[in-house]
This record gives sequence, structure tokens and C-alpha cells, in this order.
Amino acid sequence: LKGESAGDPCGQLFKRYQLCVQKAIKEKDIPIEGLEFMGPSKGKTENSS
Repeated sequence: LKGESAGDPCGQLFKRYQLCVQKAIKEKDIPIEGLEFMGPSKGKTENSS
């Protein structure tokens, strides 16, 4: 998980969430190699006029 936590009111919450997800990935031995991550523009087709 990537993101900026400095200067954002939700920064501390995001940091805790990030650590929780990383811990779960390690504990459950979830393979993350080769996964495709969707960004805000991937997988969506937007037609704006």
C-alpha cells in the first residue's frame, strides 16, 4: 500500500491500516508477487465531454 500520511487528517489511520494489512499478508502467507494492482484510472473507461 502506498500513500502519503503527512499533513493529512487521516494519515494516522492510514498508517495503522497499512501496518495491519502488511501483518495479515505475512501471517496468512499471502503471495503478492505477480498481482495486478488497479489504480484510479485502470479498469475504468471514462468518457468525458
